[in-house]
Amino acid sequence: MKTRTIGIGIALVMIAGMAFAQAPAGPPRPGLAALVNYLQLTPDQKAAWRQIHQETEAAIKPIRENEIDLAKQLHAALAASTPDQAAIGKLALALHSVRDEIRATRKSSEEKLAAVLTAEQKTKFEAFLAAGKTIRHRGN
Repeated sequence: MKTRTIGIGIALVMIAGMAFAQAPAGPPRPGLAALVNYLQLTPDQKAAWRQIHQETEAAIKPIRENEIDLAKQLHAALAASTPDQAAIGKLALALHSVRDEIRATRKSSEEKLAAVLTAEQKTKFEAFLAAGKTIRHRGN
């Protein structure tokens, strides 16, 4: 009984950590327009960024759907009257893997966005990304 409780506790801690580490999905944030203005993107750069964002959204959408399905399965497995620790562990690891895939896709997108920028714009963009990471980590 004690081992089962510890296993479930570890799974819950992992899930909570992953939930807070993952940025929410949804439409582009209002800050994106401010960033575009701050970087003073040219019309060609804006078009390239728009294309990169569309490609990223298309790539993330099926992964996000899988993430939602896995999260529902994990929630159901945790709510079972006799939770199966092995199943919970597998689902938690699968969910973590899917979230890693989303992060990798976003990182690739950031690199593509940066490749469109001038040296001065890249410096500003990198500072913006670093500030965003600092703000997100301070909230946790």
